[in-house]
Amino acid sequence: MRKQLLLLLFAAIALAASAAAPRMSALQAAELVKEGKAIKVSAKLHRRTAVAVSDARFHKAAPARVSTARQSAMAKVRENAPARVTARGANLYGYIYFNNILMQDEEAEVVGLYEFQGNELDNVWYDPLYAEEFMYLANGWLRNGHICGYAPSYWGPYLLGLYYYECDFETGEIIEGSDAEMENLDNGYFSVCAYNEDDDTVYGFGINGEGENYIFARTPASNPDGLEVIKTIDIDSEEEETCPYICYNPVEKSLYGINYAGMLVRIGLDGSIEELLDVSSMGEIKYQGTMAYSNAAGGYYVNHTTEETSELFFIDLKAGDTVRKVVVK
Repeated sequence: MRKQLLLLLFAAIALAASAAAPRMSALQAAELVKEGKAIKVSAKLHRRTAVAVSDARFHKAAPARVSTARQSAMAKVRENAPARVTARGANLYGYIYFNNILMQDEEAEVVGLYEFQGNELDNVWYDPLYAEEFMYLANGWLRNGHICGYAPSYWGPYLLGLYYYECDFETGEIIEGSDAEMENLDNGYFSVCAYNEDDDTVYGFGINGEGENYIFARTPASNPDGLEVIKTIDIDSEEEETCPYICYNPVEKSLYGINYAGMLVRIGLDGSIEELLDVSSMGEIKYQGTMAYSNAAGGYYVNHTTEETSELFFIDLKAGDTVRKVVVK
């Protein structure tokens, strides 16, 4: 069975878009926080999220509940065999949920799964949840042939909803969808996460239930609502102890990530951090991004995001821990 590598990624992101007209006031949002129906995320934490970089118009002020209807995804027929990203490359896929086309037309067919074909991106399917609810995965993993993950719904710094859903990897069909009760998010929620296939558990970094500090947490993959906080990280210690990039290396059976200091790190299951390699040549680590380990290629693919760009890099462990850009048109 071929090994698929999955990245969640931006493409040509920008901050200059206008926000959708909100359907609630700041006072109403504050009341929801008091009632336990929303979480106000501190400005320092919120500005680090991928959501803060994307166009705010995609986050509806009064989100509808996830539809359980099984709408067919728009799957594409592939005419060519998958190309390799590098001579040693693996099959690499990415879920794109924002680009410049959506800046002009939020109903454009963009959001969905893509396969890297040499220097191009080939669409596999468009996400039906975006077509129905204007929502999309902000993080995720591949398990049992399904792409699984969470779709948050923000209005400004307020988290108003958190949804979990699974899509069939081949077709994009929604297999399962559920929304979390905000009152049950006392422990917090994931911003970035990775699936440990050896213990069938999802680990990641996120934001606590008060919206004031980072957390390192886990949840059984079979129970995506069972988040357990392993470690609370003080907001002032974020640079070294928090990773906006994380993945699982099945060969070494360990979590790896990139922290805000620009270091490739090994992450213990207790949230401990061991710095390994300076990868800051990619650019400033300011926002959350994604990464995936490839045993065939012998390194890590990293989708580095900024306010204006989304670029793919490869940390080549076979070539002396070099960092180089992978050009994708």
